[in-house]
Amino acid sequence: MIKKLQNNKKDINRLALFFEKVNHLFVPELKDRISSKSTVISFKEYAMKVLKNASCLSYENEFEIVGIIVVYHNDMINNKAYIPILAVNSNYEGRGIATQLVLNTIELCEESNIKILFVNTWSSNKQAKRLYEKLGFEINEQNKNEIKFKLVLSE
Repeated sequence: MIKKLQNNKKDINRLALFFEKVNHLFVPELKDRISSKSTVISFKEYAMKVLKNASCLSYENEFEIVGIIVVYHNDMINNKAYIPILAVNSNYEGRGIATQLVLNTIELCEESNIKILFVNTWSSNKQAKRLYEKLGFEINEQNKNEIKFKLVLSE
């Protein structure tokens, strides 16, 4: 089931726990990525920041969060949005969870009158590249380490 997480103590703690579980799936690790780009030093602080400033959709089973996507869709001047994180617990990969999260995010952006959705991924992340291309994203920029994809939602 997909749910929009709220900026409350329960969801902050649940999101922080999920970040901790998937930390190792990121290269560099999520904790290092977070601390290199901000003054945030813990997963709990990052969860608080995310739930205050962005939308976070979670895919949940009856016990826990197994996937999340974060989208900043508050640039109403340029009508652009950005996905900084998409993660699925490795025990649940291959079940279409990431696809469902991205599709729900696209719908959320369209409802917010977003015209362009951006997402970056590492050049080596073949699984993410396939997902974004399958969903209609096109390469906007690319260098040795990173690919920036964009999806035009409306002109």
